[in-house]
Amino acid sequence: MIWRGMDVVAATGGRPNDAASWQVNGIAIDNRNTSAGDLFVALKGPNHDGHDFIGDVAKAGAAAALVSRPVDIDLPQVCVGNTLDALNSLGKAARDRSTARRIAITGSVGKTGTRHLVSSVLASQGNCHASEGNLNNHIGAPLSLARMPESTRFGVFELGMNHAGEIAELSPLIAPHIAVITKISSSHIGHFENLDAIARAKAEIFTGLAPGGIAIINADDGYAGTLTEAARNANAAEIVTIGVADTATHQITRISRQHNGLDIDVSLAGEPFTFHLGMMAPHWAYAALTSLAIGHALGLDIARCAEALSAAHDLPGRGGRIPAMLKGQRSITIIDDSYNASPASMAAAIQSLGSDPWEGRRIAILADMLELGEQSFALHQRLAEDIENAGIELVICFGPEMNALADKLEASGQDCRAAPDAEGAISLAISLLEDGDLVLIKGSNGMRTRKVVEALITGQPNPNGESHAA
Repeated sequence: MIWRGMDVVAATGGRPNDAASWQVNGIAIDNRNTSAGDLFVALKGPNHDGHDFIGDVAKAGAAAALVSRPVDIDLPQVCVGNTLDALNSLGKAARDRSTARRIAITGSVGKTGTRHLVSSVLASQGNCHASEGNLNNHIGAPLSLARMPESTRFGVFELGMNHAGEIAELSPLIAPHIAVITKISSSHIGHFENLDAIARAKAEIFTGLAPGGIAIINADDGYAGTLTEAARNANAAEIVTIGVADTATHQITRISRQHNGLDIDVSLAGEPFTFHLGMMAPHWAYAALTSLAIGHALGLDIARCAEALSAAHDLPGRGGRIPAMLKGQRSITIIDDSYNASPASMAAAIQSLGSDPWEGRRIAILADMLELGEQSFALHQRLAEDIENAGIELVICFGPEMNALADKLEASGQDCRAAPDAEGAISLAISLLEDGDLVLIKGSNGMRTRKVVEALITGQPNPNGESHAA
């Protein structure tokens, strides 16, 4: 149980249609994902109105609904002026009733992986509540906060944005005790004038810091100085830096790639410490050190934090490895990084593929990076240098923006094949992949990169109607 009915009424200022003696075990905003015992929040969007689905959630066993107009359904309801405002109020009430230490994480890349590692580390020390999936916007953030049980010891929240001012609204809602910025890069550059504007927008996370709050910044980021100044202006009580730079509060001194993850040496506030991370790509060392920095700031047992990092694993769609068997008994291993892509994350994935201790060929299947605006051509073409330095044997790319990369690679003699879409890339992959290949699949989610992963795992009909077994 996370909320009693009367507490929902008190937090939202709503009018119940019954005695509100019910209680809820969860909160849902999608009728398709509503479970028995949930409070359903009927949000009204541009395409759908949650009030139209009250009957469905009642059949699913919802305990009650938060509505802006009464619905003639046999289900307890709390009527409010605006359901999104009420959700925010419920989030604030969840924050204020709990003694949880709250951590907020943003950045152009690495937010979700960092959230994953931070929550894994903190869960080893006590009850930890964390954002799920991509619930990091003006709806997802208050929903994640409202779901936080009163007994929570640590709350970890991811904050995202597409435009300036969005994080400035979300951070005060979370009121984090620790605010983290992973890295500034050209993700969503199509919505901003330049990287300076992105850095300023990300730095808005510091404006919501709770009194005595701590800012954690990547010392190796080109905008570390800008972010540090923003944290000072927001009255952060302490500014902690992580990275390989000699100036970092917590410094990475060595990364050794293994077949089961990374062995990492660090200087933790001047003290040498070695740990193992069960994730494969070297760039996750930054997220791991961020987790230890948070543990250090909170006075936690660092050895137990390190045990949690050793047990961590790559996330599906964000670097998880999947074995697959193609027709002709061709065994391949897929690096599923299909969830999304930006210039920084694409470059990091390519560099990681090149340095992987793999004995077979390294193949990259790459799709367009979206939302890059006028810089799209140059940013796609710039990946050629990373690919050439990584020693990747074959590149398959698809989408109109990837033509810039394909033309440059072909001009340099790199084996590169281009396709117009995901289906074309699948056909090329099935015909060109060999036994023992390690295959990176990465691109923006809107390019249906996940479809390529699924095709290579489960089999996909080719244009002639034949099926390739996996």
